[in-house]
Amino acid sequence: MEYSDKIIKTFYDECGELVDNLEKQLLLLEKTPENQELINEIFRLVHSIKSEAGLMGFNNFASLAHKLEDVFQFLRDNKLKLNKSLLDLCLKVIDRFRRILNVLNDTGKDEIKNNDLIKKLEKITSKKSKKKELSIKEEKLKIKTENIKLAKKEGYKNLFQVNIKLFDNIALKYARAFLIYNNISSVGKILKTSVDFINQQKDDLYVNFTLLVATNKSENEIYKLADVSEVERVSVKPVYKFKKETKSASDELLKSQSIRVDVEKVDHLMSSVGELIVNYNRFEKIVPYISSNQISKEIVTEFEDIAIQFKRIINSLQDDVMKIRMVPLKTLFDKIPRFIRELSQQLNKEIVLTISGEYTEVDKTVIDELREPLIHIIRNAIGHGIETPEERKKKGKNKKGKITINSYQSGNNIIIEIKDDGKGIDIENIKKRAIKMKLISEEEISMMNESEVLNFIFAPGFSTSKKITDVSGRGVGMDVVKKNIERLQGQIKIYSQKDVGTSVIIAIPLTLAVVEALIINTAGINFAIPLYFIEEALRIYKDEIIFVDEYEVINLRESLLPLLNLKEILGLDNFCEISQKKKEKYFVVVVSYNEKKVGIVVDKFISQQDIVIKPISEFINKIEGISGITILGDGSVAYILDPSKLIEHYIAQKENLLKELR
Repeated sequence: MEYSDKIIKTFYDECGELVDNLEKQLLLLEKTPENQELINEIFRLVHSIKSEAGLMGFNNFASLAHKLEDVFQFLRDNKLKLNKSLLDLCLKVIDRFRRILNVLNDTGKDEIKNNDLIKKLEKITSKKSKKKELSIKEEKLKIKTENIKLAKKEGYKNLFQVNIKLFDNIALKYARAFLIYNNISSVGKILKTSVDFINQQKDDLYVNFTLLVATNKSENEIYKLADVSEVERVSVKPVYKFKKETKSASDELLKSQSIRVDVEKVDHLMSSVGELIVNYNRFEKIVPYISSNQISKEIVTEFEDIAIQFKRIINSLQDDVMKIRMVPLKTLFDKIPRFIRELSQQLNKEIVLTISGEYTEVDKTVIDELREPLIHIIRNAIGHGIETPEERKKKGKNKKGKITINSYQSGNNIIIEIKDDGKGIDIENIKKRAIKMKLISEEEISMMNESEVLNFIFAPGFSTSKKITDVSGRGVGMDVVKKNIERLQGQIKIYSQKDVGTSVIIAIPLTLAVVEALIINTAGINFAIPLYFIEEALRIYKDEIIFVDEYEVINLRESLLPLLNLKEILGLDNFCEISQKKKEKYFVVVVSYNEKKVGIVVDKFISQQDIVIKPISEFINKIEGISGITILGDGSVAYILDPSKLIEHYIAQKENLLKELR
């Protein structure tokens, strides 16, 4: 049967979520292989995948899921124990599920044959099936209508038949059976039993018995109540479903609802909100004009009130759309345990991963761009940072290395910290490699602090590995990581201490669609600087400026603040109407650059407002330090500045010029 693209996409999304969750639960089960609750949860997930594929008629997919379901049925029945080889096979099945889903999403066809994995799964279950099966008497209890009515009246949602088999050789079978009876009756209503519990019968009658129970508890919870010591086997089967009552409108309002929305639709809605913001800025521009003209006070007041309401509605709409675009970092972090598991096994290292702040929310587009940098940083931590168990033991460390990932919101930024407790970064090796690559001279590097030296790691082709492996040594990596983070208007910093570990801190804006910015003007051209770049804005006077080694600086709260002129950085000197030297008053935007503060001198401050970021057309040559454009309220264009890249490009140009002069 052929399905529309929309139906295939829905199946891809829903089944993909089940597969992601299945992988997560499997990795948790590896840590606690006897956890029956996790085994039951995994069984249900595999069953759901099989059912979804079967309903769509994707038989190849469903057959593979069915064989995996058989394996977990054996685990549920304690016929099978989880070990590393079985878990590895299960993870390979998950990889195949993803491959099947990708092909289905691209072609709509279930064409992948899975005989290789099916045979491996069948081999596991067939070995166990040859063993003598545990017998359990499953008596189908007759359900009386009045019992169902009573259970329904009392508000129970589930009706289960619970079959229990005790070990044959135990003493006091009735006492053990009554304990189970009592456990289950405490969470529901037992409607019928296969043997009398009120009037004790012969002890051997309680070896096999069946209970019919109405309850609000889940199948797994009932299983746990019945699975006490001296019990050989338990099975819990749903036997009746109560029809759902029609809910009132008020009940429905209380229920949490969600719908799937295509990202393109959200982006289109965000674009419309952006246009609203631009037009509001235009609207706001004319309010002072109306106030200053010969118009009655009542009309001016009414107009101002409309402007306030207009702004309130736009802000509310903007917040709502932004919330739709926000997704928790959990969707990114959930992929990490599997990656760490496989890489640590490949390198014969033992790693303990701790993740916190996974429910911190960020723009969906940011999540997509963060995946590759985060994986590379973790690969470096395991490959370069964490020592082997033998090395750690010699240093008096726990043989298991630690990687900690933490995220949190700080103002308009999201902070992600990746820490390891490995050997740290060898500063001397960094220096030697930087000199060897002719990135800097010995004299210059001797005057640098550790933080400045560590920044060489971000140089293209930089690597201190002595040999090339699948994990490291090719010099392709941290420079790309930095570029990806900067493309998100973010920043990345590294801190390291020998034999203590390394921390990588990433700061990225909450969203890249609408941001608050300071609008400035230089040489008659408008520019916008997003507020997350700005430390503070100053107005200074000419006599405050002093010269240190031929560089202009000011004394800002007992610290020297170097000044750079935006006109000079952008090469706009020829556009100046008045020589800068004739001015008595200056406006300065203070920004951070390489953990230091730098003041950028501009002609004037215009306003602080929300701006809609528009990318620069690919047909226009991009200028380093200009990340986009925005439309202001008067219809004029403002160029959006990235101060870090702007300063970096300016310094590089200066250094190249000095080399040429030498």
